[in-house]
Amino acid sequence: MSDDLLSLDEARQEAVRARADFRAAIDAARDRFSPSRLRADASQAISDKIDDAKSGLRRSAADHPLISWSALAVAATAVTYLVRRPALALLQSGKRAACALYKRFAGRK
Repeated sequence: MSDDLLSLDEARQEAVRARADFRAAIDAARDRFSPSRLRADASQAISDKIDDAKSGLRRSAADHPLISWSALAVAATAVTYLVRRPALALLQSGKRAACALYKRFAGRK
């Protein structure tokens, strides 16, 4: 009968340990899947990908400079083409404003 009580006490202690382990695992899962932790992990992963892409581009540019300069020229041409009308409109409005100011203040001396 004392063996039964001893094994019952051991079983209770094992159950208490198992519950404590389970609670610790639940707490760890809560910490791991908290919104702030997930946000930080995603931010770090994106930062790592960007760094990898940058270093890959640097290596590629060093290995193939002609291709890199050609791609840069194409990109510059595309940007110039896209902003040409707004830039011209800005220049024309600036010219009109300068002419208006000149006409207004040219008579004063």
